[in-house]
Amino acid sequence: MPDVKPNYRREFDEFMATYNSGGMDAEKVGVLITRMAQYFCDANQTASFAQRVFNGKYAVIVDSEDANGKAMSAAKAKILIDASDEGKELTRSKMELENIEQLINALKYLQKGMLQEYAHIGAN
Repeated sequence: MPDVKPNYRREFDEFMATYNSGGMDAEKVGVLITRMAQYFCDANQTASFAQRVFNGKYAVIVDSEDANGKAMSAAKAKILIDASDEGKELTRSKMELENIEQLINALKYLQKGMLQEYAHIGAN
């Protein structure tokens, strides 16, 4: 399977390789937090758009008739929309948003730990 990591994952992986080799300070972590925030904004726009497309498709499905000529039930419409391309795109875009948020939180904790370590070194 080809490497299909999104840009934010590649950038984070490169950062972690540098961090593991020892060449990292809190300022560089802060720069990456800012970059991840930019990715978060982009992902949020994508998720918002996917939600609007999903809602439009859902409205069409709910207003349609099933194979028996009866009005579509909300439960059946939900199953159909979730299985549609629009449902898959919404799920994927929300996952990306959550992934970026988790990486930002991890980086903030790392930065906080580095700053505390520097404070202890300076206090001694």
